[in-house]
Amino acid sequence: MLRHSFIFILLFLLTAESYGQKTVNQFINELKKNKTCLAVTLPGWMINSGTRIALKQMNEQDKSEIVALGKKIKQLRFIMIEDDLVVSKKEFLSAIRSMQDKDQFEIYANGRTKDGTLYVMVKEKKDTIKFLTMLYYDNDMIAVVNIKSDLKISDLEAANFSFNNPDFSF
Repeated sequence: MLRHSFIFILLFLLTAESYGQKTVNQFINELKKNKTCLAVTLPGWMINSGTRIALKQMNEQDKSEIVALGKKIKQLRFIMIEDDLVVSKKEFLSAIRSMQDKDQFEIYANGRTKDGTLYVMVKEKKDTIKFLTMLYYDNDMIAVVNIKSDLKISDLEAANFSFNNPDFSF
């Protein structure tokens, strides 16, 4: 009996965790129908390892901050399509609304370029960013980055990047 209870609880937790990004994954899967898409999914350990290699040119202060934040990333999923878009702007905006309504994502920021729109959306749980999703749409391109994480808001606020220093210059 105990074994069955344990299996039920485990399945419930796995289902609850994946539900938090259900609409994002559905949207990415819809985009993957395009034969020319570039789609990549990376586990957190690979991101952490890659971060250390990619940061060789940065100053030590920024390296340590990025590595510390990178350790809290569990997965990164990226997709980009150029030309021959499989979804319209209306469907793109509908996916954003669905993320808000069904999965309780909040729009953290949005902005416009000459031709496109960028949305940065987050799903939080107890002051922790569980999902950070960036979506971009213009007439010729769609890009989505979905990051599954355990980033605390306080970690981001406390990050001491050199570019936050008033004496910073390029």
